[in-house]
Amino acid sequence: MILAVAEGEGVKSSAVNIPAPQGKVDIPSTIDRSKAAVWKRSFKKDSTGETYQFLEAAKKHGAELGGARLTIAKDARWIELNTPDDAFHAVGRFEHGADVLKEFIPEGILSIDISSLKFDSGQQLLDMVADLKTELKEGEVRQ
Repeated sequence: MILAVAEGEGVKSSAVNIPAPQGKVDIPSTIDRSKAAVWKRSFKKDSTGETYQFLEAAKKHGAELGGARLTIAKDARWIELNTPDDAFHAVGRFEHGADVLKEFIPEGILSIDISSLKFDSGQQLLDMVADLKTELKEGEVRQ
């Protein structure tokens, strides 16, 4: 049960009881399709092919990447590009970064770790979720 009371400038409403939903909440139905969204989920791709597939999917759905670590490695040699969790950048920047990293270790394996994705609309988020064949979990999306 939710109890709500509003108060402001000396005026107070009467208490209203609202029954809380029972059972599992359908998370996609709570997403505002027209409002920007941030999806806080870690993604880790350990091969060059998977990395580029993920970047292509993110680009297709207009996502910006936050908290990203792009790495190229071969044997004991590696180079990384890191961004903070709260800074979001377009996929094109990471594609360019991958090209630069490959100049240092051309035969290396490219991998990416991401902590969150930012979308201009909830619809873009839902489309990417469908494309990745996954489901949203409670608490992952901020709008």
